Parts: sequence; structure tokens; C-alpha cells
Amino acid sequence: MSFRRVAVFDHVEDQRRALGNLLKTGDYSDFVIICGKARHKVHKAIICLRSDFFKAACTSGFKEAQTGEVELPDDEPLTTAAASIPREALGPYVFIIPYVALRVHYKVYALGEKYGIPGLKALAAHNFETECEDVFSSSKVQRLEDLIHEMRERTPAPPKVIVLFATLLSEY
Repeated sequence: MSFRRVAVFDHVEDQRRALGNLLKTGDYSDFVIICGKARHKVHKAIICLRSDFFKAACTSGFKEAQTGEVELPDDEPLTTAAASIPREALGPYVFIIPYVALRVHYKVYALGEKYGIPGLKALAAHNFETECEDVFSSSKVQRLEDLIHEMRERTPAPPKVIVLFATLLSEY
């Protein structure tokens, strides 16, 4: 009896690639997240499944449901960009400057909390912890005090968010 080799097609990776291309081009998008001058073309089918906030904005009688756009004037464009694209499509968001990375991971977590996106919070907490390991093991920390100050004073996050990240920082 002879065996045939069967090529295995990676459907998950193919789907990730296709969705990633769709998000990069904005093709077929049906909703826009506006933050500062940035306009993120997204898909209601994706964002509404992940966020109670966006589900309400897209399906209610609110202006956003009528116009197909939501403005987030209180959120930073970089953080919103990092948070607005599903991680399953593009993989983890990555930043080169460690201090910026820690700050963005924290703010992405706060956005996940603000807009009710549990998966984004989990990813941001994981990325923050991973970045802490790298930053503190290679003594790249120069402005840790600035980060801690911002966590306490400038970022409108619930106390449990601050406690979570302060706990992660205290391990280093």
C-alpha cells in the first residue's frame, strides 16, 4: 500500500492574511473611528462583537449609527490606532522605544476598559508585562518615574487598571 502526501493548507493563516489586507486597505469598511486627524476604517461586524460601546454606537438611534462615524476626541491617535485593529488580523502591536511601548500598552488597556473590550485588555496587560521583562532586564529604563506619574495623574483609568499595572511594575 502506498501513501500519498497531502498538502495541508493553513486556513487560519490564510484568513489572518486576508483580513489583515482588508483592514490595511479599508476596503469594504462600513464604519470610521475618528481620533484627532486620524480616520480608522473598520468593520462593524468586527468591532461590535468585541465592544459593547461600539455595538451601542452602531445599532442605536445615536448619530454614530446614522453617519457611520464615531469621534473619540479624548483619546490619543496612536493609542486608538493600536487598539482599533483586531489582533487576530495583524498579530500583536509592537513598538520600538521601550518607554513608549509601556505607555501605549497601559493606554490600550485603559481603552479596552473604557470601551468594554476584554480581549484587548488581556493583550495589553500581557504586552505590558512582556515589555517590563525586557525593559527592566536590559536596564533601558530612563523615565520610569514619568510613566508612573502618568499612570496616576494623566490617564483617565479606573483604579483597578492602575493597581494592575502598578503591581506589574512593582515586580521589577
